[in-house]
Amino acid sequence: MPDQQTLPGIEPTPTLALVRDFTQQPGCDAYTGDSKKIDLMVTFLWLRQLTPGLTFEVFLEKFAPLADFNAENRKHPIDALKFHCPRSKGPAEKLGKPQWSAKECVGILSLYVDLCRLADSQGLEPGSYANFDQYLEMDAPALKAGEIDLPETPKKPKKTKARAGDPAPADPDTGLVPTNNPIRPSEPAQRIVYEMEAEGGRQIRGVTEAVFQDGERWYVKFIADTGERWEAVNLEHCTLLDEPPPPQREDVVERGKLTVPKATYQQAQQALALEAPMGNVELGQLIYPFTHGFQCGVSADINVVNGETGPYVEAQLYKNDDETILSELDPRQQLTGEYRFETEKGVIVLEVDARS
Repeated sequence: MPDQQTLPGIEPTPTLALVRDFTQQPGCDAYTGDSKKIDLMVTFLWLRQLTPGLTFEVFLEKFAPLADFNAENRKHPIDALKFHCPRSKGPAEKLGKPQWSAKECVGILSLYVDLCRLADSQGLEPGSYANFDQYLEMDAPALKAGEIDLPETPKKPKKTKARAGDPAPADPDTGLVPTNNPIRPSEPAQRIVYEMEAEGGRQIRGVTEAVFQDGERWYVKFIADTGERWEAVNLEHCTLLDEPPPPQREDVVERGKLTVPKATYQQAQQALALEAPMGNVELGQLIYPFTHGFQCGVSADINVVNGETGPYVEAQLYKNDDETILSELDPRQQLTGEYRFETEKGVIVLEVDARS
């Protein structure tokens, strides 16, 4: 291997000397131990993948003012979000703040990202406008009070016709699949895409569990890639796909099962079918809460929540001892199915079904 000093573009100062000098700066002394040095260099290598050309020297310079981040100073965005927009009931009551839903957190995060993008387009430097913690302090109460509109995800346009007789391929630019292709699913274990005409052509990929007839119509039961189980969708809105299912992590730590009483399930599904908020429940409040505890010391909340465009399912995994949220999933419209919570220690899976 060539001597480091002979390589073009490499400074002669050894990396560990740079780390040593870094730890002697104010607020950086927590990184003197080997474990924290590992964290520091792994963080650099992760960011370097996202920002090709990032040097270790520049990383240390930029990271130094943030190195002492904690829950009190809220320099890390996740700490700011937990403080100003608590997701769990216990922390919300302790802080004297209203409980936030995942959808509301997504909304206020997207508003701040919009602010950053606008600042970038105008050539403004970070520090010339409010950081995330300051922004939440100013605008989180207003958004929660309804004084600021919560942004919605724009619906994707419906795509054009695919060539008859071929399994439907995905558009390389948009990832969407034309669903007026005549090839329909006919049996279990087939890869499909289901198009929801009522939602502007929204497409949901999954794998069939059954194809059945009820009266004159044919229906498909399938499990979506998100884990949602769709019990009976119109066969004519499903298209056979020429693609493999997405890969999933196999390091499953524990599996659990939650069975919802039939009457409660039917009531929850009726609520989820609404396209407007339930009038007798406040926005963001729980309608039907469900909880399942795992042997590994964590629990999962599967809650039907009242939203601005109608009720939805919110799922999160948290520690039993301090209610720290370990994983949360995107909002769903179906209660039953598989909930895969990905954590640092592995995947925890909860299967939710309805008692027949």
